[in-house]
Amino acid sequence: MKTKKYILILVLSIFVFTTSFAQKQKTKPINSGFVFIDGKYIEPPYVVKYKWAEVYINNKMVIN
Repeated sequence: MKTKKYILILVLSIFVFTTSFAQKQKTKPINSGFVFIDGKYIEPPYVVKYKWAEVYINNKMVIN
């Protein structure tokens, strides 16, 4: 349960950051920070996508 909360906080913070700079950094991946999904480290660069109320990081669904 804790893991899902941390992932949700991370994704929301990335989402807020990327939407505030959407026009400038729409195609640039994120090269800083650390992402863990279900306890597994995900290698950068991070590409965050939002599709039909689902959030993906590097093509792995994080929130549906």
